[in-house]
Amino acid sequence: MADTDAQTVATRWLQDLSVACAKDDASAFQALLLPDGVYRDLLCLSWDFRSLSGREAVDRFLRDDNRLARAGMHAFAIDASTGFGPPFFYPVPGAPPTVRGIQLSFTFKLQSPPAVAKGLARLMQDPQDGRYKAFTLFTSLHDLIGHEEIVGAPAIPLSSTWRQIREAKVSKIESDPTVLIVGAAQNGLLTAARLGQMGIPALVIEREAQVGDSWRQRYDSLKLHTYSRICSFLYESYPQNFPQYMPKDRLADALEAYVKSQDLVVWTSAALLPTPTYDDKTGRWTVVVMREGKEVHLRPKHIVMATGFAGEANIPSWPGKETFKGVVYHSGVHPGGHHFEGKNVVVVGAGQSAADICMDFVRCGAENITMVQRSATCVTSLSIVENNFYTHWPEARSVEDSDFAVNAFPQSLLLRLAAGGGTAMEKEADKEMHEGLRKAGFQLTWGQEYGKGEIGMFGILLQRFGGYWLDQGCAQNIASGRIALKQGQEIARYDEDGLVFADGSKLAADVVVLATGYKGIRHTASKIFGKDLIDKTTQVWGLDDEGETRGMYRPSGHPGLWYAVGGFNHARFYSRHLGLQILAKELDLKA
Repeated sequence: MADTDAQTVATRWLQDLSVACAKDDASAFQALLLPDGVYRDLLCLSWDFRSLSGREAVDRFLRDDNRLARAGMHAFAIDASTGFGPPFFYPVPGAPPTVRGIQLSFTFKLQSPPAVAKGLARLMQDPQDGRYKAFTLFTSLHDLIGHEEIVGAPAIPLSSTWRQIREAKVSKIESDPTVLIVGAAQNGLLTAARLGQMGIPALVIEREAQVGDSWRQRYDSLKLHTYSRICSFLYESYPQNFPQYMPKDRLADALEAYVKSQDLVVWTSAALLPTPTYDDKTGRWTVVVMREGKEVHLRPKHIVMATGFAGEANIPSWPGKETFKGVVYHSGVHPGGHHFEGKNVVVVGAGQSAADICMDFVRCGAENITMVQRSATCVTSLSIVENNFYTHWPEARSVEDSDFAVNAFPQSLLLRLAAGGGTAMEKEADKEMHEGLRKAGFQLTWGQEYGKGEIGMFGILLQRFGGYWLDQGCAQNIASGRIALKQGQEIARYDEDGLVFADGSKLAADVVVLATGYKGIRHTASKIFGKDLIDKTTQVWGLDDEGETRGMYRPSGHPGLWYAVGGFNHARFYSRHLGLQILAKELDLKA
């Protein structure tokens, strides 16, 4: 195609999409994608998150349940109001300079349910006919017409004071919350803020005495590994003079301040007691909350579990612990390395927590530090990840626009591109670091075990939320010998002086830190709701067959029960979709 005007090409492509939808023509719709293109849809054509790879899969999806006709997608229009502006050409990574893609943002409407939606497409030329077609197509439900999210500052009626409005709001939410959110960290609070703007009464309960205590109680040197722009709150950002990588105490204070700035209703020192029951006829839960020592009975329609992906600590039960003269604790309650200056330390595990805690012991002057690696680990330098962050969340663009663009790229395609060369490029950049680790006997992986090639750190993160670390000096300390490595042998037992391995070798220790992971949010949920109920729900995290994250902000498999997990970026973006699903249920729009 000879066109050099991105606006003209994009407008023509979007017009063709509009015609295909108007005619309920699934064949014409899927023909607007490249043969290996991917269509990701969030709630426009089903009440779930779907990613369809290839034209045949897209065609089946559109025809199943007569989706395309039933949705009635119409009123397509280029959206130049976003931070991306009008359609534009972009260079295609790994391709000659003459090969360029086109990105366009657009809006459209739905007839069923009556709604407005947004989309983003990345077009590339089809080598077969030279026409621009979608390499990726993303559509996302944005608002239900007549029930739009409140945008901007609300007006305060002259007949009421702010205190009166606040008291009435709190009274209504505390007596009859539509949604009960369990957990007041980023997922719980950002979801509550979003639901509030959507007119959905939500009560947050937090087991700690103060919002943010789950962060305050951790070791002093802990900080976030993603820079503060990615960890921005919904509806507000951090002050410009905040640290680039947020220390845990600053984050804890920010969470507490967010409750006030967003006027959220949060009960602290409050826990959901076993066992909530759900009434299919009324669509309500019967729950008991223990609040400051008193039982409170509630009847919410929805419960959102936002207690954190990790859940309860996973503590191996090796024999002989009672004979060990030293200290044993899980990494989740690490008190700080300054307590063990001059001591012999063994850290069991080789993921992010293990690397961070080993470095804490280095800084605090432990005498001997040994990392016990039990399975291969993906290690990537922080600088590589930083470059990725800055590329996808640049200062020149709003966080909301960046979130939309990032989520417009299907995760299945991310893995495909990583395995097709992206991971190899990252390995080359980290070649010296990896060689130092290998010489020390460290086992490295890039996710080959998942059967999709070398998917790299981000791929491993998507699959299991562990098994990697972002390096900030630990690798160099292992290569230099400051942090010793024990690898290739399982731990058999404790003895009075340390750990004994399966081959009979021993490690002397004054302290053993178990960086051995966590049991997950479903384990936490099963203790509250019962194993039988939770076994009927989906897994949480990891990818389904289409490449969508399982269980996160999408149907759990049980009515009225939702899981909200992930980072700030997940909570900012997907809280809208959770709110839309709940709102649709309340409006009886969901099948």
